[in-house]
Amino acid sequence: MFSKQVTKGFIFGCLGSCFYGLNPLFGLPLYQLGLDPDSVLFCRFSVACAILAVLMQVQKIPFSLTKAEFVSFIFVGGMFAISSLSLFMSYQLIEAGIASTILFIYPLLVAVIMMIFFKEHLNFITMFSITLVILGVSMLYRGGNGTTLNPFGVWLVFISALTYAIYIVAVEKSPLRNVPIIKLTFYSLLCSATVFFVRLDFGTQLQLPYSSSLLINVIGLAVIPTVLSLVLMNQSIQMIGSTTASIIGALEPITALLVGVFVFHEHMTIRIFVGIFMILSAIVLTISGKEILRYINSHYHHFRH
Repeated sequence: MFSKQVTKGFIFGCLGSCFYGLNPLFGLPLYQLGLDPDSVLFCRFSVACAILAVLMQVQKIPFSLTKAEFVSFIFVGGMFAISSLSLFMSYQLIEAGIASTILFIYPLLVAVIMMIFFKEHLNFITMFSITLVILGVSMLYRGGNGTTLNPFGVWLVFISALTYAIYIVAVEKSPLRNVPIIKLTFYSLLCSATVFFVRLDFGTQLQLPYSSSLLINVIGLAVIPTVLSLVLMNQSIQMIGSTTASIIGALEPITALLVGVFVFHEHMTIRIFVGIFMILSAIVLTISGKEILRYINSHYHHFRH
């Protein structure tokens, strides 16, 4: 049986991933209404920071940082900002569907980082789950016209996946592990908002949401796939570890896909069903992996004796 903390970690990870997958629900209408991606991302992160700042005040969480936390936040915030920026830049060079598929090598990168730098032992079930995730996400991609991918675009997505993997590991292994989750998320988003503010020529090129429809979608984007998602995912990382949390993150493309099908009337195919089944199988294996290994080991020793 799982401990109460581990159970909560799995639940938070699943909820956080599903919330993050709602990006298209609020993001696509903003692009369709004329906002450029830089403005959307700046509004998303800055509004999210404002919400988190209020929550910190209400919960009396201090904004002050120790020297170790400050250094860690510069590093972690930098990784998060680079990941967001490089993924956004890749969309200008390759299709978003391909970029999203390549991005999901990050659970593998998390596992490799943990194995090389922190000597984490990866069992067969974890490696098999990571393989299922990568294959499953690749099945969800429905585009492809045979053209050669832009090498720089692919490189940018790899940088995005690598820096996101580093961010996930750093949250678990740095002094930030004991920082309140809201504070951790606030400073990560503040760094990203600063990056996009600079990209907008220090705000001179910013497009603001003037209509009520634009404003509602900006708030929705800031609250659900940003504040709620990152708070829950950061909590999950602290509770169940970076490798497991990154595998559960594969619920993100499934949620985004279902939004596309039920809200934007995109098509569902057998190939997509297979991809979803593979991803869900990987997550079930990840969650029940320890129990499965314990069962196998007990029967193996019983057989030997």
